[in-house]
Amino acid sequence: MTYANKRGKLAEFEQLAEMAGAINERKLNADQAQSLAHMRKAINYVQQYIEYDNDIAGELAAHELKQATMVLGGARHG
Repeated sequence: MTYANKRGKLAEFEQLAEMAGAINERKLNADQAQSLAHMRKAINYVQQYIEYDNDIAGELAAHELKQATMVLGGARHG
């Protein structure tokens, strides 16, 4: 990935991080708040993955997204 491509991708994830940071947790139920926390972690890991070519951060991002989805899936079916 070229430097310009990395900067563009990082800018996209910086916007996502800002959007996720702006969500008011007090308006969410417990499952939604927990899912949001996992999503915020995933965004951070993706940024590390892009910026540093860190494969471990990529794996951690995938894990956090899986956790976020499982929390919401359990909330819907539980």
